[in-house]
Amino acid sequence: MKEEHEYKKKPNWKNDTGSPDKYKEEYCIKIIEYFKLSPYEDKVSCTSYNEKTWAEKEYIKSRPVDFPTIEWFASSIDVCVDTLNERCRKYKEFSYAHRKAKQLQKEILIKNWLNWLYKEWFAKFVAINCFPDMQDKIVEDINQTIDFNLDGKSIRELEELRKQILSSKK
Repeated sequence: MKEEHEYKKKPNWKNDTGSPDKYKEEYCIKIIEYFKLSPYEDKVSCTSYNEKTWAEKEYIKSRPVDFPTIEWFASSIDVCVDTLNERCRKYKEFSYAHRKAKQLQKEILIKNWLNWLYKEWFAKFVAINCFPDMQDKIVEDINQTIDFNLDGKSIRELEELRKQILSSKK
């Protein structure tokens, strides 16, 4: 009897053979701190000139912070987003911290959107794709009742009836 080579053996998917999880409880605090930002900075100083008097006038302009994302946080702790999702399923405290971070992210988006610091198309795109409760919803009632009397109909008549039903759906 021939021995099978290692590469021909079927993998044992039942054993947890991946690398050990490097999860630390401090990641719960880190993820919330990462997203707990002021939505904008008022530190940008601009100078404008009055055309009549050529006098300088300084004013403070708000600038939005870099929009924090789960992907950037995952990179900052050197893991993939899939690893974060797995940790959400595995650890209740991390799942809570992840949900809280998403809530803070949503808050930053809304505040900067309402203060006109984000372009409308960008804010709407992020809102629809990142937050399920902010998606556009279209509700259509497609229930129709159709009464048919099929008794005594020939196959040709039933086929014509089927074509009518299909054409009315288009």
